Amino acid sequence: MVGGPSKPRSYAQRHFNSVRGAKGTLSTSELHYDDGDHYDGPPPSNVSFTKKKKSREDDYQVDRNDLNNFEIDDQQGVEMSHSLPVPEQVKTDAAIHDQQLSQEDESRTAFKKNRRISMILFATAVLAFIAVIAFLVAFLTRGRSGSSRANPLAGKAPDVNPLIWDSVYGLIETYTPHHKLDTPDSPQARAANFMARQVQDAKIEVPITRDYADAFEFVQEYVLATLYYSTDGPNWKSQLRFMDKELGDDVCQWNIKPGDAEANGVFVELVTSSKFHEKVVVAGELSAGPNGHVIAGGVDSVLGVQCNDAGEITSLLMPDNNLKGDLPPELGLLEALEHVSLYKNKLTGSIPEGFQYLNDLVTFVVEDNEMTGSIPEYVNEQWTNLELLSLAYNNFSGELPSFLGMEKLTQVALNHNSFSGEVNVFDSTPLLEVLLLNNNQFDGSFYHELLETIPVNMLDVSHNKLTGKIPADFYDVEVFSAHNNLFTGHVPPILWDDYEYKIRFLSLHSNPNMEGQIPHNIGQLTNLAKLDLGGIGLTGDIPASLNHLAKLEYLFLNDNDFDDTQDFPYLADAGKLKELSLRNCNIADSIPHWLGEWDTNLVYLDLSHNALTGDIPTNLHNLEELRFLLLSHNLLDGPVPDSLKTLENLNMVTVDHNEGMASTSVGNICDDDGPSDLEFLLADCAVTCPCCERCCKPNDDACGEQASPNINEGYHRFGYEFAEDLKFEILPGDAAGQQDSSN
Repeated sequence: MVGGPSKPRSYAQRHFNSVRGAKGTLSTSELHYDDGDHYDGPPPSNVSFTKKKKSREDDYQVDRNDLNNFEIDDQQGVEMSHSLPVPEQVKTDAAIHDQQLSQEDESRTAFKKNRRISMILFATAVLAFIAVIAFLVAFLTRGRSGSSRANPLAGKAPDVNPLIWDSVYGLIETYTPHHKLDTPDSPQARAANFMARQVQDAKIEVPITRDYADAFEFVQEYVLATLYYSTDGPNWKSQLRFMDKELGDDVCQWNIKPGDAEANGVFVELVTSSKFHEKVVVAGELSAGPNGHVIAGGVDSVLGVQCNDAGEITSLLMPDNNLKGDLPPELGLLEALEHVSLYKNKLTGSIPEGFQYLNDLVTFVVEDNEMTGSIPEYVNEQWTNLELLSLAYNNFSGELPSFLGMEKLTQVALNHNSFSGEVNVFDSTPLLEVLLLNNNQFDGSFYHELLETIPVNMLDVSHNKLTGKIPADFYDVEVFSAHNNLFTGHVPPILWDDYEYKIRFLSLHSNPNMEGQIPHNIGQLTNLAKLDLGGIGLTGDIPASLNHLAKLEYLFLNDNDFDDTQDFPYLADAGKLKELSLRNCNIADSIPHWLGEWDTNLVYLDLSHNALTGDIPTNLHNLEELRFLLLSHNLLDGPVPDSLKTLENLNMVTVDHNEGMASTSVGNICDDDGPSDLEFLLADCAVTCPCCERCCKPNDDACGEQASPNINEGYHRFGYEFAEDLKFEILPGDAAGQQDSSN
């Protein structure tokens, strides 16, 4: 080789792939230059090739003058020169080169494959790491979604340590939306601050986990604190030891028991009610509710909080304790809660959606409050253990949900609300014994199948807009009240003479579309304590078998169309009567003397608007409990007997519109030593009456109508409550004018 020792050769020096180009010139695009890389560009300008005539060796020759001048700088700038190899060497070199190319290609392919795998694995690892970080962030910040906390200390009280607040907040926001915790005056924020103070005072510790199973004691105390602030706790009648810092975190002691010093004046003792309400207890001085059965639950009940052996709250009994405000949804976190009784408070708002998680609920009583809304749809799926439901005396409305699945229900009290729609939703309540739907806006046909599918013993659908006929089955219901509706048809016949029917209370009055007669064998209903068939268009005679009702205490047959000139019904054996109304019954007879021979139970006697003749019996003075004596619009003679002045409880007397009493007097009933409770006495103007505030002129038929105990003048018929033995007790004082639950 010219010019010195041989230098390392690049691929361009070692091999030229001789391929014929156009016009016998080697194509520049076929020239390969390789020193680890391929060169696909044009050849160096100082290289030229000349095609020689083919020799015997069939080879190409390069002009040596040009070849001697052939110099190519490699990447290191080394000057190289070379002469063309012989054909055999070219073939050998080509084979070696092809093998090298194949190996290099395989190496590059393997490298690229490994690099792709590495990149995929790396990307997978990065994505997994990001996912883990995202999960941790989501877990640690759950409950804060919706909006960011502009001020993380917005709800903190000034005396609360910020670090402790953040720790308490971090747990509680799992259960309460943070916008409530960030509002300083909200019940939730106030409860959270209470919990923070408990932590500051080393009374409790913040759980390290948000899992309810581990944090339930902390959460329970927070929930009760929220209830306290939501219902104006500082103004409760009894604090029930709520928020007592001396008790630490033991909320199971937030209660009072009979015998406790704080219990004096709150209740005397807990008594177990009977008959239908074996599982319900009422507090003595707190009195039973308007339905007589819905104050508390459990024979060992105390007022306030009760827990099970695991420390979980199972009962929350706070009747008549001046709770005011909405029930907080956080109460739904008390997963073990079985009994809730908040009777006779001032609660408002609706039943929270959060209560759907109270799956163990057995008793739920919010009777006699000011709550609104409808019954949640979730009750038939979530409250399947419920036995007693009382929403009575509130402002609830809407149609009833399905009670399908609530197979343990025994008592439902929805009375005195604004519920509407049909009542045929109780098919799947096989244990239902008490159903009170009165004083609502229900309509549609009466639910005949009800008495066939459930063992109801107390059914009150009065004061609605129900239609259809009364089924005969109701005689085997102990209490059936359907008055003030739009029922049609007759009073159902009594089919069996030798059967002891259960019915004790029957009220159908004020159904103007009914007709027919009183069943002649009504005396078979020997357990009847109250019978009210007033104002339902009855005709015919008043049956004599009524005298067989020895247990009868209340009888109302007023304002019917009985046949003219009825005799006074013989009721001499019904001496337990407390109220008797035969007003406007077409009776043309005298007042019987046996009335004055009854026991002294009679309180209300209304014989007005008939054709009674003769004198007022003097022996009526034996009716020592008599308060209302209504004899107006008759044909009575003579003065009011002097003997009646001994009736100390007499409160109201009407003798107006009795022509035969003209020019007589009311006797000495007006004397100073007369009835001390007498407040109203009404007579005709022709009758001497020194204590009458007003009198009735002849032909003034409207006079005196406004004096009825049912209308104006501040008088109303007594309301009656179901006592524990299903008797009916007179409400004392002003309550008589406020209740009309059975009349």
